[in-house]
Amino acid sequence: MQIKSERLILRSLVEKDVEMIRQWRNAHRDSFFDAGEISKEQQGMWYQQYQEAGGRDQMFIICLKEGTPIGQVAIYNVNIENRTATFGRFLLLEEYRHHGYAEEAVKRLLQYAFEVMRLYKLKLEVFLENMDAIAIYARAGFKTTTKPIILLEKINDDYDWKQPLCLSNPDCVE
Repeated sequence: MQIKSERLILRSLVEKDVEMIRQWRNAHRDSFFDAGEISKEQQGMWYQQYQEAGGRDQMFIICLKEGTPIGQVAIYNVNIENRTATFGRFLLLEEYRHHGYAEEAVKRLLQYAFEVMRLYKLKLEVFLENMDAIAIYARAGFKTTTKPIILLEKINDDYDWKQPLCLSNPDCVE
């Protein structure tokens, strides 16, 4: 699946991406709450669980329109009953930061989460010192809910509880 924006394509994670995202994650591990280094075996086990999640974990590779991968982002821990999920695993390679790509990817994935997946609420956690990310999330509509780790949530103001939740059904994907 692909989600397109003006300058980006967010495409579903495929097996050939697994080693690339492991390398990205290890190179930027201080940006994640779990800062441990990930082995190939651990990444392989994670990917197996990801495939078995049945749409409750949706990871995307952020690419420029011509196809160059520049980062990753996910919607995961989807709670079908409450129609909530976690937004995160966001990483944009350093050379592509401060060009508006992060904000474009965040806003487009939020649109997908609310309009296509039909989620009600998304939450995320971010390090307090990550002011660039906090600013991007705030401009996308997330609001602070707790301290000292900032927990942000975004609610779909136009939510229709009568519509079925859409995870990986090809009939409801744009």
